[in-house]
Amino acid sequence: EPKVLVLDEPESHLDFRNQFMIINLIMRLVRERGLSCIINTHYPEHALRLSDTTLLLGQNSYLFGRTKEIITEKRVEEYFGIKAKILPVSYKGEEIKAFVVLDNT
Repeated sequence: EPKVLVLDEPESHLDFRNQFMIINLIMRLVRERGLSCIINTHYPEHALRLSDTTLLLGQNSYLFGRTKEIITEKRVEEYFGIKAKILPVSYKGEEIKAFVVLDNT
């Protein structure tokens, strides 16, 4: 009966549907079993959906704090070199963040 899950890119090498099956499973385990979860991901949109707190690592810097304050359009461009929009979307009675990649220039 673990209290903490530590997952290294659990959604990598999966197709789009199976990525979200894994994300939903993680969220269910955290909610139903009261677990804490530490996850490493290369997908900012997954971090927005999954996490309360984020450590964003760059080549020469890092940021740590509340996910919605750390993963912003400006920081995605700064840390990943891509332009993106993060939009609020109403879904199942709550607001989630939609992540849209615009380009890499």
